Amino acid sequence: MEKGNTQAREVEGALALEGLVLRVVLGADPGERLSAKNVELDVSTAQPASGGDRLDYAQVVEELQRLQGGVYSYVEDLASAASDLLLARWPRREWKVTVRKVRPPAALPLRQAVYTLVRGPAS
Repeated sequence: MEKGNTQAREVEGALALEGLVLRVVLGADPGERLSAKNVELDVSTAQPASGGDRLDYAQVVEELQRLQGGVYSYVEDLASAASDLLLARWPRREWKVTVRKVRPPAALPLRQAVYTLVRGPAS
């Protein structure tokens, strides 16, 4: 605390969970929809350094586990479903969700397709 400042500053960072692996059916092409594949999901949200408003990341993972086995046409659909779950459980937070589809079918070699969605209480 600075001299003369009677109010403590609130310290805030971000909670980031990276590389959560979900097994889902993901693809618009019929061949992609024949079997489930592993897809990586990253999520983050603002997190106070102290106090009662902190999240337990195990609860976040437990919530996202509900997506396991789902069927999605596009990476955008999976990101939207994940943000819907997170906002339903923690409606006052802003969430950043990134979906990574490894080696998607394309005319040229492609390591991954990545989509990031940011949604919060007003979106």
